[in-house]
Amino acid sequence: MKETIATSQHAYDDMKDQLAVKDNQITALTKLTNNAQTLNLVDKDPKRLQAAHSDAETKSERSSSDEKTDSTKKPPKKHWWQRWGK
Repeated sequence: MKETIATSQHAYDDMKDQLAVKDNQITALTKLTNNAQTLNLVDKDPKRLQAAHSDAETKSERSSSDEKTDSTKKPPKKHWWQRWGK
């Protein structure tokens, strides 16, 4: 039984690590997409660059502050195998 719990815990930790990598990849791809869209706007109409740049800064400031508040509100989830030994 202890081996099963240890294996499950290891699988859970691996999954958390993979999710962290996925989140980093999504962040990087989002930045690249925003850069590509900005370059596309500059090619079409240079006047739009200033408006797009100010919008991007405002959105990134909001999203970073939203992430901080969301992460501080939720307590860590207890799983059944963590409560088993208590």
